[in-house]
Amino acid sequence: EDGGSPPRSSTAILQVTVTDVNDNRPVFKENDIEVSVPENAPVGTSVSQLHATDADLGSNAQIHFYFSNQISSLAKRLFAIDNTTGLITIREPLDREESPVHKLTVLASDGSSTPSRATVTVNVTDINDNVPSIDTRYIINPVNGTVLLSEKAPLNTK
Repeated sequence: EDGGSPPRSSTAILQVTVTDVNDNRPVFKENDIEVSVPENAPVGTSVSQLHATDADLGSNAQIHFYFSNQISSLAKRLFAIDNTTGLITIREPLDREESPVHKLTVLASDGSSTPSRATVTVNVTDINDNVPSIDTRYIINPVNGTVLLSEKAPLNTK
């Protein structure tokens, strides 16, 4: 508006577009997850589905999941994670007798400097998959695999 008499004015529409900055890091729905999986679960079986959200928009909100370098080499060999969905699956057959518990540290990153962290504890449950073994310990030395006892041996002779 000008200062004349009568005052004259003009109007303009200003459109401001605010672009997103990657200033929010992903947030896991759960930070500590514990699951049990039988040791005979087939390769490809789903172990856990991780969920994370990011308050940013567009490409700044795209989350990538991956295992931390701090997990054991055995866990890296046995488990896989889909980097876009966060689904953890079995990569190789499990063996409870080899390792009954695996701690998987999962990171979620949107490309910003600090990823978010969640821990998945996988308890491998036992399946009756081992036959009993007999450990024979002889007190009397066998001869050709046979222990010879006298029929006159007293009762309770070992």
